[in-house]
Amino acid sequence: MSSILPRNDEVDVDATHHYLDDLSPTGRSVRLVRYRDGVPTFQYTPTADRPPVTLARPGISGAVILATRHIHDFPILLTDCRSAWIIAPGRVVDPTRNRIEKSCVAIIFDPSVVEDELSAPFLHEFPNGVEQIALPDERRDRWAQALADLAAELSVDDEHTRRAVVAHLTLLLTDVARITDRIAHRPDDTVAAVFTAIEDRYAQPLTLADVAAEVGFSPAYLTTLIRRRTGKTVVQWIVSRRMLEARRLLAQTDLPIATVAARVGVDDAAYFSRLFRREIGMPPRQWRGSQETAVDVGR
Repeated sequence: MSSILPRNDEVDVDATHHYLDDLSPTGRSVRLVRYRDGVPTFQYTPTADRPPVTLARPGISGAVILATRHIHDFPILLTDCRSAWIIAPGRVVDPTRNRIEKSCVAIIFDPSVVEDELSAPFLHEFPNGVEQIALPDERRDRWAQALADLAAELSVDDEHTRRAVVAHLTLLLTDVARITDRIAHRPDDTVAAVFTAIEDRYAQPLTLADVAAEVGFSPAYLTTLIRRRTGKTVVQWIVSRRMLEARRLLAQTDLPIATVAARVGVDDAAYFSRLFRREIGMPPRQWRGSQETAVDVGR
């Protein structure tokens, strides 16, 4: 994949550095925000007064193509109306490993504006984070017209623009979903992978970044995806699993509180007690006593 950076690539991650120039008057909204293990990560933040969709093309305004590994914290659909390249968010992309036509238009969008089923094809496991699909001959003119219509709507600024832009995006993503035939199971696969990672590692120090690395997505995107699919964040699921095991240990063993904390991946006993009280409603020692009382009453 071709990405764009300013010619001076000695960049400050706190500054705004754009790697795509908009074809539509939305204002530049892609910027470098951080490095992950030395790999630059780009974020898409559309302005509040514009639709959360951007059309862009590599090479505009004299920018240079970045031919090194990088990460996008958002999905991208690239197309030349003959093929389409589905770029997974949060994956490390190496442009040298995929042949992508420089004439492509990039459709950058906020996945929250479409149904989960339509963003599912972007959660693929293809090498390098890129899946290429061939557009059937009978659909190529339709894609060209859809891009033209999308660009036309993005050039308008009225109260109907957002609705129209999202409608055109939905039609394109519906076509992608039909071609890839991956609508039903992608998000659930990711959720299952997250729960497996938590189950395997909750007894050790475990962070959102650890789980994200395990399943191959960026922390920000994974947080959004899991919250949308389950109603809770990854961090909340980690805490829930730890508290479930902590209650089992408190009820079934005489282990000291500090040992229970360590057994569920929390090295600081004081922090564990505060966390337990926040989640369960009382300190662990008091909760253990309440369980012993309940057993005595039931005898």
